[in-house]
This record gives sequence, C-alpha cells and structure tokens, in this order.
Amino acid sequence: MKFAITGIGILNGLGDTLDENWSNLLAGKSSIEDVTWPDDDPNVLPATCNGLHINTCFKSPTPEFTRDQFDNEHKHWARSTKMTVYTAIQAYKDSGLESKNVGVFFTTTIGQMEANNKILKALDKGRDKYSPKQILNGTTSYCSDQAQKYLNLQGPAVSMNGACATGTYLLDYGMKTLMTDPDLDAVMIGASETCFQPFIFYFFQNLNALSKLPAADACRPFDRNRSGFVLGEASCAYILEPLEKAVARGARIYGLVLGTGISGSGVYDTEPDPTGHTQRLAVQKALRAARIDPEDIDYINAHATGTPVGDELEYDLMNDMFHGKVMVSNKGQIGHTLGAASVIELIYTVMALKDQKTPPNVNLTDPVGTGMQLPTVETKIYAKYAIKNSFAFGGRASCAVLAKYDGETE
Repeated sequence: MKFAITGIGILNGLGDTLDENWSNLLAGKSSIEDVTWPDDDPNVLPATCNGLHINTCFKSPTPEFTRDQFDNEHKHWARSTKMTVYTAIQAYKDSGLESKNVGVFFTTTIGQMEANNKILKALDKGRDKYSPKQILNGTTSYCSDQAQKYLNLQGPAVSMNGACATGTYLLDYGMKTLMTDPDLDAVMIGASETCFQPFIFYFFQNLNALSKLPAADACRPFDRNRSGFVLGEASCAYILEPLEKAVARGARIYGLVLGTGISGSGVYDTEPDPTGHTQRLAVQKALRAARIDPEDIDYINAHATGTPVGDELEYDLMNDMFHGKVMVSNKGQIGHTLGAASVIELIYTVMALKDQKTPPNVNLTDPVGTGMQLPTVETKIYAKYAIKNSFAFGGRASCAVLAKYDGETE
C-alpha cells in the first residue's frame, strides 16, 4: 500500500514556510550561532551555566499569536506547544483536506521539560499554586492534544518517544493505523523540540556528544575533523494519506512513502550497534516492506550527526549497501533536532525527490571515506527512490523508503 504526503508545515531558523525553508537549505545556509545563556537558578540546576562549555545552537523562532486566537489560551502555552499548533495548522491547510477524520501523531521528546523546569523553579521559590493549563504543557501528549483540539480533528491522537527515531516510529504506526482503519482519511505526523535549555545542553555535554568547534563549522557530518553535534530546534508536520484517497480528492502530492523498517540492539545506551547489523536490518526491512531492491535506491538522507563513531559506521554501511549513490546529512545546517529529526529530514528528502535537487553536506572538506557521492553544493539528482535513516539512542535503528510521485496510482 502506498501513502501520499499531501501537506507540510515547518518552522526553524531557516524559515517559517516550506518554500523559504527549502530554498535556504538548498543554498547551504545555516542558523547555527553562538548562544548566550540566561542566568540559571543554582538551587535547581547547580552550576549548570558555569559548567557549560558549548557555545552553539540552532534556535527556532517562537510563533506569535494574537489575543483573540485560540480563546487566548495560547498565553499558557510553552514554546513547544506554540510551535506544534503553528506547524499543525500549516500542514492541514496545505493539504487541502476538508475531512476531520484525521489522526494526530505528534510528539515532543524534550520540549515538555522546559515547562516542567519552570514549574519546579517556581515551587522551589515558594509558589504553591500554578495554572493547570500551564502544568499540562509538561506532558508529552499535550502537543498532539492541542493540535487536535484547534483543528477539530476526530481521529486518534498519539504521542510516543523513540529518541531521535521517534518520527519514523510515528510514521510506522500511522501507516499501520491507516491500513487497519479504512474510515480514517489521513494522519498528521509531527514533532516539536525546544532544545535551548541549559539542562538539555548539560545532559548532552556530559555524554561528550556536543561539538566544541566555533559556530561557523561546528557541525561537520562525514568529515574526519567532526567533533560532535549541535543541538537544534524545530517544529514540523506532514499529512499522510492513502494514495488512492489523495488522488480521488485531487490533492497536491509532494511524494510517496512506501515502507518502513525498525530494529533494535540495546547493546549500548547511547552508541549505535558497532557491528552495523541493527542498522542494516532496519534498512533491509524497509526495502522489503516497500518491495524495492537496494539497487533501485539512488538517494540517501543519512542520520549522520557529526559524532566520531556514528558517522563512520553509517558511511561504511551505506557504502556497502548502496555504493556510489548520493548521500547527504542535513544536520550541518539545522543541527540535531532530536525527536523532530526524523520528521523534518524526511520532509527534506521528499522535497529533494520532488525537485530532483539535493542540499549540500556543509562543512565537509575531508570525507571519512570514498565510494559515496557527498555533494557540498546544491546538486541536481536523478532519483526515483530514496531512504531516510534514523539511528537513535538505545540501539534503535529505523529507515523509511520514499518515492518521487509521477502521477502513478499503482
């Protein structure tokens, strides 16, 4: 069964519309910048700011809503909730859907921590009461709840956490839900992450995961001089519906999703399976689900974050499975958006197939290997099928197979 992507919403430092975002990505632009930390409360996060040695981040603007929007409830929303509602509305409007029988599979893996930390600080200072609506922002499900509420959608609302493979988990679940519920017209897949929190940076710094390079070239996927990733913020969403339903209603179709593959190893808490078996299995399962042979894949959107171990493992695996094909990592431009990575980067992959153009691998001067095509400027591609890899903490590995839409219905 084929699924069509018919609506897209996107927000990060590259822009708050799809056209602006995609144009800036193709041009090799980046919003990774030096950051200035606000004063932190030493009673809640002792010496966090003083202990931080990382000076770069990819920040996302916060949507501004007027007083009469959403019955003024938006004044209680955390940043991740505001970003969610903004991109959910974008995606739904862009899809042209009139049906309200649409599921909302939207999540945040760390966005809710910003609201919780704010509440904890207030409680430590003696505050004994807090708005229930503000407290609700601290739950993982609140993003999907609010997107469903303000679009008046009637399908299931689901949130989950699969680390930075979350988007593929949601996609896999969304496809299976559409297969088993013929009355459901579509699902929205999305995520919002607000990483600009001292605690989050402190956490990843203590894992030795973050780059220590200056902002201009802080994140260097597939480069021998890479030193770690840069945290990035984003909100993104897309509408997924059965191809036949999309065609029947005359929808604009950005691209197709043909299959997903998910596997896990649990060998290490943070590092990928060093043998590459788990990652290979996820890709193989996705190809089987899509009924596509490895030689049919001409474009790869890699997970590559700029970490010393992960990039080389992924490069060697892709070189073995898809030797000579075009491969790109977006994280040098947008940072690592954690739970949103496998959503926003899937959107970029679909756009690459649609326009037959790939954005560059920025900051790449000394590749880790030979055998793959790693363009460093906007480049014309000739690809019908692509894969999107997402390799996450906890030994999670996932892959999605995508296709260019050429008007076919079979």
